[in-house]
Amino acid sequence: MTDIREKYSSSIQIVRTVEGSITKERIYCLFDNRAVINLKKHLLMYYNMPFEDYLEFCALPGDYPWMPERTRVLKEQAAQRMAELGIDDQVPQAPEWPKRPRRREDGKGAH
Repeated sequence: MTDIREKYSSSIQIVRTVEGSITKERIYCLFDNRAVINLKKHLLMYYNMPFEDYLEFCALPGDYPWMPERTRVLKEQAAQRMAELGIDDQVPQAPEWPKRPRRREDGKGAH
């Protein structure tokens, strides 16, 4: 535990308790009490800290979520819809474009 605290600056302190830090819509960062949707990105951007170090620094369990439940479900549904789009074995045919009129032999346009 002291090794991970030495790795990061002493200015990082836990300002929020774990209880109530996870809701269906947001996850609250324990360092700055900000409501975030993606805790991994927030930690890397503001503290240059990987999520695994955050878990160790705050003594959190390994199954602590980094994304709220609602966002995870929405992303799963979107991935399933995307997978369903690729199920058809038919190769789409290129559209028939109208042919351009050919030039006349004397070099003038066809019109």
